[in-house]
Amino acid sequence: MKLYKAKRTTPYPTAQALLRSISTAFDTKSFLSSSDARKLDDSCSKQVDIHIGEFEKLKELTVISPIRNVYGDEIAARVTIFLQKVFKSYFDWISTHPLDGFSIGQANKYLEDSALLSSLVTSTFLEEDNHSQKLCAPNGVNLTILDDVEDNSLLTLFKSKEVKDRVRTWIKQAELPSFKYVASLEQHAPPNSHDEKQWNNLKWSIIATRFLLEFQPHLENARFAFDDFKNSTEDNRMQLSDNYLRLQSLINDVLHEYKQNARSPKSEKNKKIVSELLLSIKTELDNCTELEGLTYRYHQLLGKHLVLSGKLEEANFAYKKAFELSLYRAHSKDQIQAIISEALVVAAYQTKADKVFITRLKSASILFGFDLLPAKTKSENKQKLEVLASNEIEHYRYNFNNCFPAQYAYPNTAYPEYDLKVGSIVEETPQNPLDTQRKNMKVGSKAGVQRKMPPIVYAALHNDVEQVKSCLERGDSVNVTSEVGDSPLLMALSHLDRFDPLTESLDRQIFEAISLKPHSAKILNTVTTRKMNFPLMAAVCTGEPEIVHKVLSLNEDIEIDLRGGLDSESALYHALGLVKECKKPIWTIDDFLNRLQPENLHRLKPLFAGVNIDDLPVIKNERHKKILEEYLEEINKRKLKNYPTVSKMRQIARILIKKGSNVNLTHRIKGMDYTPLMLAAEMDELNLFKLMIEHEGDWKKSYTLPIYATHRNKAINCLDIAKHYRSERVVKYIQTELLC
Repeated sequence: MKLYKAKRTTPYPTAQALLRSISTAFDTKSFLSSSDARKLDDSCSKQVDIHIGEFEKLKELTVISPIRNVYGDEIAARVTIFLQKVFKSYFDWISTHPLDGFSIGQANKYLEDSALLSSLVTSTFLEEDNHSQKLCAPNGVNLTILDDVEDNSLLTLFKSKEVKDRVRTWIKQAELPSFKYVASLEQHAPPNSHDEKQWNNLKWSIIATRFLLEFQPHLENARFAFDDFKNSTEDNRMQLSDNYLRLQSLINDVLHEYKQNARSPKSEKNKKIVSELLLSIKTELDNCTELEGLTYRYHQLLGKHLVLSGKLEEANFAYKKAFELSLYRAHSKDQIQAIISEALVVAAYQTKADKVFITRLKSASILFGFDLLPAKTKSENKQKLEVLASNEIEHYRYNFNNCFPAQYAYPNTAYPEYDLKVGSIVEETPQNPLDTQRKNMKVGSKAGVQRKMPPIVYAALHNDVEQVKSCLERGDSVNVTSEVGDSPLLMALSHLDRFDPLTESLDRQIFEAISLKPHSAKILNTVTTRKMNFPLMAAVCTGEPEIVHKVLSLNEDIEIDLRGGLDSESALYHALGLVKECKKPIWTIDDFLNRLQPENLHRLKPLFAGVNIDDLPVIKNERHKKILEEYLEEINKRKLKNYPTVSKMRQIARILIKKGSNVNLTHRIKGMDYTPLMLAAEMDELNLFKLMIEHEGDWKKSYTLPIYATHRNKAINCLDIAKHYRSERVVKYIQTELLC
């Protein structure tokens, strides 16, 4: 397998190298463009870590899109799931089976002898779901189509000798079928010999068989399976030289020293002990090339030593080396995962945060399955996928002191002090915004977080009608924001939020006064840093159609599909979600707990930046459960009191649709690429669904089923969704009006 023969610098092949093998097996690598193939080849030869956005794009261009273009959404969805599962399994394997004591040659031998990757790829390809369908060979796909039998059914389809001869070379495995040639195979057969679905199944049968033949030969010669591979790696370590064992002992001594004194003041003696141990490790590494697989350990331990010494710039460089050398070698919790965790806070605590390195760390963490993408992955004027939440770097900077408390550093170490940008604002004494003529006033305590905001924003934040009116009378502009993006209009709307259980007044006076003033498009299209809120989204949450109308009329350049909120939703998608909320406003304790999924909790990070999430309350006993039940009871009372009617929320959705909101806009929710049209189908909102169809709604648009979900189809469209949720009216409408 070329995967094992290619020159590389890591024991395990990189993700992009495995992707190249898969795209070669499908013969899709250059189907769309030769430049896509070159990009994939370059990513294999010129880099080890790859940006998650670039990797996902290469997957799409060199495998998924070619298959979708020829075989449609269902097969493409199955291949997408296959790729997700293959790479998840591969990274899980690497995390639990480090090869930190192996040379590239040794790793290649063990990988090839065990057929690890061939076994992983083919077993995933043929994995059966709970509908007894093979993942990439569903019902109707024949994997024996290229069997060497005299009366092969494939040969009987064609009259041309040239085509028959080519098929015979496939059957005899003299050559593998070309993806491009197979794509138009029906052109060489008599008309009406097969219908479209039969041809699709037949052609995919050929390509699926080709794929397996590319990997299968390596299974025939395999001498042992996964467990044997694990035992073999352990046996190899037992046979390593005395140099390796001596080096490992020195590494363990440093780790013990760090652990023993982790939460206690350190002395010069502690510093000297670690310095001498690190020097001994460096000497061992310099004197023995067979130990190069442990070099990352030296840089990891050195990085921590330099942090404790206050040498943060040098520490950042050491962590870079540790990260780079541990890739595809040592992915366990104590290895690269620990390196990434420490490196993130060190890189953030530089005089100028090392955003490039932080992005590399975060991207690798997402790729390997240690972390998740933020809700918002696309930024204006940026092509690359965004892997950092809006205030994530500031959160890492805040966490530096939790990871490396100054009182536990080496003697005479002084870390730099930075102004806190994240965390809760505690105002010591309320201020009068009319007392200052300055553009901004500082809010918060000197010992904690302070934030700059214009006086009129401060007055609106505190819902002080008279102060807001006085600010307007003296000429204060409404086209201003605090340093986190809060505007007077947004603050006024937040006091009218009927879905926030903490809303008390619902007094419109400030909104009515501020909305009389001209508003710039910039103010209307500003998304706040922490809550990721913006005026149109806040207007939707008032539950008042006339307020939504008013905000939309403030400037013709308002972005109707601007995204915000913890799930990066458009105003329309959020409005539909609130229709659903109004239909079932009462939360049970199970409803609450069901929302505490990893993705939901991950998306709370921007909101809780500057807070130690480990300190957040969790349910540990019956007393905690009782407290939560009482809390939910109070929240439910407020919901019933404040929530708008379902008809009002439907009216708001209609306003946004008619204003041109994109009803096919994709939202990444629980691993699904959901659209507003899909959400309407789920809720059986027939009138809204019809209106969206009239406004270019694409009910056939599908998303790929998440790997945790089960369904016969893997490409899910509005009809599948409506059937699943028993949305009878939408099902009937699609079947009688859209399918005929």
